[in-house]
Amino acid sequence: MAKEICLICTLGNRDIQFKNDNELISLFDEIVGKELNPCRIEQNNNNNAKSKLDYYIIGNNFYDITKKIYESIENNEENYNKLKDGHLKIPMIEPVIKSELYDGKIKKVVLIASNQSKLLGEDNPHCKKDTIYEAKIIKKYIENEYNIEVEIWELQESQVHKIRDVFEELKNKYVKNDDYHIGNFDKFVFEVSGGTPQMREALRLLFLLNDNIIFHEVNRGSVDNGDNMDFYNFQILLEKIKDLIGNYNYTGALSFKEYYRDNKYVLKLISHLNYRLNFDFENAINCYDEDRLRRLM
Repeated sequence: MAKEICLICTLGNRDIQFKNDNELISLFDEIVGKELNPCRIEQNNNNNAKSKLDYYIIGNNFYDITKKIYESIENNEENYNKLKDGHLKIPMIEPVIKSELYDGKIKKVVLIASNQSKLLGEDNPHCKKDTIYEAKIIKKYIENEYNIEVEIWELQESQVHKIRDVFEELKNKYVKNDDYHIGNFDKFVFEVSGGTPQMREALRLLFLLNDNIIFHEVNRGSVDNGDNMDFYNFQILLEKIKDLIGNYNYTGALSFKEYYRDNKYVLKLISHLNYRLNFDFENAINCYDEDRLRRLM
């Protein structure tokens, strides 16, 4: 039976882009109106740099524009198809879904979006880059084009401890008895190209020392090889092992021997100390020859 995967994505303002061609201005006129049309705003501000890009990224008024786009396509398939066909691009998430690593195996996508407007109000300047409506556009796209279930989780505050609380709730929903084989999911994949540094680091810290997870970033459409957190997990376990040895708990240190099996010298030395502590001098010498022990035998 093929393993099934849950993809969890942190969203930033670059997670949704639009093909920058001659039709885009008129399309935005139709969908969001001339007043909010980001292409026209850039032209009026004499910002021609974006006009040279292959794909257009919404800058100012991100929340207002994505809200207007979503409202225009939510129940209007004609507008949705106009936007989707040849214009809408999901450059961070879609490459992971289509990757040979996961093609056909991703059964659920969780989008982590900011929505500070619930607490601060839509007119608050801190909310202008909120990604909640971007998430709703992406949700509609993925569900329509890939028939994958999508769930949106909202971050209403930007403080690290508040972000952590939401991620803890997310983890508790999908993790049972500290086992990641929940329902039909055998693996959790995190796509963390978007979002804030606080979001990315909070996720990495929260999911340390857990199996069946991998973190990806996407650069120019290419999915990296992934980070399963082995390096960070090893550093944490190494500190635990040092504490155990410092407290003469050599048996406990040996329980982690799979993490330093490549270092035969360290393994033999810890085994030697364990045998010596239990007065098993013969096996202690077999692990590490020590003259003063020979004199005791």
